[in-house]
Amino acid sequence: METFDYFEDVSFLKGKDALEVLDTLKRTTLFRVKGRDSTQAVLVSTLIHGSEPCGFRAFVKEINEERDYPIDVYFMVGNVAAAQIEPAFSHRNIPEGKNFNRIWCVDQPEDDEETCIAEVKGFLNKLPLLGVLDLHSFMAKGVSPHTFVVSVDDKTLELAKCLSPYVLKIEPGMGALIEAMSPKCPSFVVECGTHDAPEADAFAEVVLDKFFKAYGILEGEAGDALTDDVFVNMTNFKVKAESKAVWAEEKDPSADVTFRPDCEGINLSAVKAGEFCGWATSLDFMVASTGTEDIDVAEFFYVEDGKLYFKQDCVPNLMCANEFIAKESGFYLFEKR
Repeated sequence: METFDYFEDVSFLKGKDALEVLDTLKRTTLFRVKGRDSTQAVLVSTLIHGSEPCGFRAFVKEINEERDYPIDVYFMVGNVAAAQIEPAFSHRNIPEGKNFNRIWCVDQPEDDEETCIAEVKGFLNKLPLLGVLDLHSFMAKGVSPHTFVVSVDDKTLELAKCLSPYVLKIEPGMGALIEAMSPKCPSFVVECGTHDAPEADAFAEVVLDKFFKAYGILEGEAGDALTDDVFVNMTNFKVKAESKAVWAEEKDPSADVTFRPDCEGINLSAVKAGEFCGWATSLDFMVASTGTEDIDVAEFFYVEDGKLYFKQDCVPNLMCANEFIAKESGFYLFEKR
């Protein structure tokens, strides 16, 4: 393996806390904990974004339990280089680097990061995987944990509804890990809570426990469904790189758009057409896409008297008051299925 590390011995991690484990890693790393039956396996992915440590901490705690697994369990630690930038867990990507959860479907890798992910994907595709769990967190505060899936088949939804109170279907074209793995097996991203919050760490542990029970790795049941709602028809919105976005109570004349400062409060809630979103003179500051095709922003927003409004009933998600995130990954609008 030239672009990532692979270990079948996790003993050198035991007794270490999360920061100590992080310090021992050199780059993207995969661990295999061999089970009694190696004809079946699951994958647990952590730290695809370096600023999202909840899943990594759950992995470290799980390793220290020293359990005997009935099947093979693979753990991945994704963007090690970003997570190691001081202070630890402060950087989503390395400066000027790629988003590690947008490059899993690249046909022709063009740089070291894309090559690494392509080789990891090739390795994973050879494994007898039954399921994939990718643990994340988010910048927004006061937002419920939620689960992303690519497929809404009955088998996938049965577990997804047990993992968190909201289930959202992403569209092809994002280039996410679960998009690459879903043709092989049910795959889930669980957004466990706000970055570095104790609640996110606790939720990640609960989700890992449910995932393991669902696949018979631990005894017991995954639990009852936490929701019946599924949100679909995802559209991704990003602020253009050359535009200036701010969040304030009043319009900032120096900005291309001033979003309402409580934007995080409307995540995962029903928004009606005509609801106020902020201030702008045009929609030129923003682009929209389903993942596979560009969409006219004017289908979803409009400007009237210098104010920005939602044009359709929708359910927003991952809105946060951060310009880098607004440009790099943006936010999403969904419809209730």
